[in-house]
Amino acid sequence: MPAPVANEIRREIVKRHEAGESLKAISGDMGVPYETTRKIWRHWRTYGKLSANYEQAKKRGTRRYTDVYAIAIEMKRTHPKWGAQLIRVKLAVSHVDLPSVRTLQRWFREAGVSRSPKASRKRSEYVKRGQVVHEVWAVDAKERMRLADGSSACWLVATDEASGAILGTQSFPPVALDEN
Repeated sequence: MPAPVANEIRREIVKRHEAGESLKAISGDMGVPYETTRKIWRHWRTYGKLSANYEQAKKRGTRRYTDVYAIAIEMKRTHPKWGAQLIRVKLAVSHVDLPSVRTLQRWFREAGVSRSPKASRKRSEYVKRGQVVHEVWAVDAKERMRLADGSSACWLVATDEASGAILGTQSFPPVALDEN
């Protein structure tokens, strides 16, 4: 983000434009981009002040998609399992100008409708694997591990998920697979 324009420069732009100079001429003479000059003039004409409107930045929600914002939040509230991509597809039927999927996700998070408690609870139930010793074993293989002498080896290890104990290991040299 560029640095803010000093109030003295803003005041000079407004004074010169009110005196009849064009914004393009002021922009070129002062070395300020034309778009910046135009926005400063528009801000002065709209709000009657030179300083930036920082209160506008504090507002939550949206400034550009006001009609879509409430509809998207309500769709997510009534269909908590729908993702932002699906909601965007559904909105595309009736609206042309739509926010990005990431913007919809941010809206849902800020509105507190991003994840239903039921879906969160289901996910945590599935993650609890191997709570009792020897209930679930995990087998992991490492292939072509480089050894200190430059050769390579393969390693197979079996662990208990609940305790994290190593149940057994086996190391062996790499073997070429038969292509048939």
